Amino acid sequence: MIRNIIFATIVIIAAIVGLANLGVNVTPLLAGAGVIGLAVGFGAQTLVQDLITGIFILIEDSLAVDDFVRINGHTGTVEGLTLRTVRLRDLDGIVHIITFSRIESIHNMSRQFGIALMKIRIPFDMPIDDATELMHDTALALRQDPMMRHHIWSPLEMQGIDHFEDGCAILRMRFRTSPEMQWDVARAFNLLLKQRMEEQALDLGVPRLSVSMEGMGGGRLDGSRERGESRDAAGREPGEAGVADPAGDTNARRASPDPGT
Repeated sequence: MIRNIIFATIVIIAAIVGLANLGVNVTPLLAGAGVIGLAVGFGAQTLVQDLITGIFILIEDSLAVDDFVRINGHTGTVEGLTLRTVRLRDLDGIVHIITFSRIESIHNMSRQFGIALMKIRIPFDMPIDDATELMHDTALALRQDPMMRHHIWSPLEMQGIDHFEDGCAILRMRFRTSPEMQWDVARAFNLLLKQRMEEQALDLGVPRLSVSMEGMGGGRLDGSRERGESRDAAGREPGEAGVADPAGDTNARRASPDPGT
C-alpha cells in the first residue's frame, strides 16, 4: 500500500513538473485539481473510509497474509490485502472480498498461541477420580506422540466439572497449543481417549431417561373377555347372526328350514 501511494504521488508530481517545463501555466490547473479533489472526496466517502480504515488495520498489524481469521461471520485464511479490501478464502473454498470499511470485528486465530478446549461427558456410574486419572493419562500419552508433542505447549489443565447434563458430569479441560493447531490437538485427544476407553470396555456417558409408571385402579374384565371371546354390540357370539322380526326384535335367531317340509 505504501508503494502504491508513493507511486501515485510521484506520477502526479512528475506530470505537474512536466507541464510547467513545457510552458503550461499550472496554477489554474492546481486550483481546478483542488476543486475536483474536493468534489471527488465528497462523492467517494466510502472509498476514503476504506483507505483510512485499511491504513490503521495494517499499521496496527491486525491482519496479515496467511492469517486464519473470522471476519463478519466468515472464517478462513487471508489470501491478499489491497488498498481497500481483504481477500478471504473460507473452509469451503469460497473467496470473500470484504472492504475495510465493512469490517465490524476481526478474530485472529494465528497470533501467539491457541487453546484446545475439550468437554468430555463421563459415564454417570464412573467415579470422578477415575475419570480425572484417565484424562491425565491420555494427555500424557498424547504429549509423547511424535506428531503432536511439538504443538502442545502446556500440560493438561483440568478445569473441573463444567456442568451436569442428563445425569452425567461434563469434564472441562484444555491445552495451550501452537497457533491454528488447537483443533487438531483436540481431535487427537478425543481419538486417543476413545481408543483407551474401548480398551478398558468403558462407555461414554450417554443420555439417560427415567420412566415411572403408576397403575390406575379399574374393574375386572368379564368372563368372556378373559377367555378371549368377543361379543358385538348386540351381545351375540361370533358367527351368530340376527334378523329383525316383524315385531322389531333385532336379536331374533334366524329359523332353519325344516328338511322334512
